[in-house]
Amino acid sequence: MTDLSSALEKAIRVEELRREALLGAMLLNRDLRTAIRTAITDIDRKAYNEARLGLLQALDEMPFGQRRRER
Repeated sequence: MTDLSSALEKAIRVEELRREALLGAMLLNRDLRTAIRTAITDIDRKAYNEARLGLLQALDEMPFGQRRRER
């Protein structure tokens, strides 16, 4: 019985981690879409430097290094 409860707890924890990762990816996707839309608006206004800086900031906030370590 202990093995079953331990396996169940582990499965629940794995699903919680997957749910957290999915939520994180969804939030990151939303933030990137927002940054891209803002950059397009800035480009339309011919505010190229603002667009460039906004996109660079969005890219700097992306956790690329963390993804590589998780693999």
